[in-house]
Amino acid sequence: MLKKMALMATLTVTPFSEASVVPCDFTNSNSTVKKIVDKLTPFDSCKQAINANGTVAGYKILKNKSSISIGIDDKSSFLLENVLSKGQNVSLLKLFYSIFNRYAQPVNFYSKIQRENLSQSAFYGIINNKNTAVFFKFGASNDAYLNTLTYIDIKTPDQYILVGSDDRTLVKHLLF
Repeated sequence: MLKKMALMATLTVTPFSEASVVPCDFTNSNSTVKKIVDKLTPFDSCKQAINANGTVAGYKILKNKSSISIGIDDKSSFLLENVLSKGQNVSLLKLFYSIFNRYAQPVNFYSKIQRENLSQSAFYGIINNKNTAVFFKFGASNDAYLNTLTYIDIKTPDQYILVGSDDRTLVKHLLF
């Protein structure tokens, strides 16, 4: 239970309760968000959350009675001790590789615990595209969502887009 709480506390995006919620506008979205949304179109409804700084924190999309969340965040949403290795800051990209790559050494205690949590998923892995790494897990009974995708652009290794839903088919459709 403690592991589950640690995962949910550290991998959640900016809380929607601290944001204003408005109809979706994808005009200024980055290319990854646009690709995700293109694969979901048409959808039944969409709301976007704007954080206190005025930037988009995420989207909540309803499609065919399924809910899908898209969160946009960066390294600041992690506790400092979770992104340190031997006193040095590690990028989120490196941290996620150390969690999802079963052959890599965990970079710190956090990545070791998250790897243990990950092993309870039905399946998980990494897809490396030209400029993006996609970390996926399906059937994660110890997470806020059963199925998640985390996109990290190699050019911005401390920012991520987290997609979560309990609808496995819908999430698998979003892999690219």
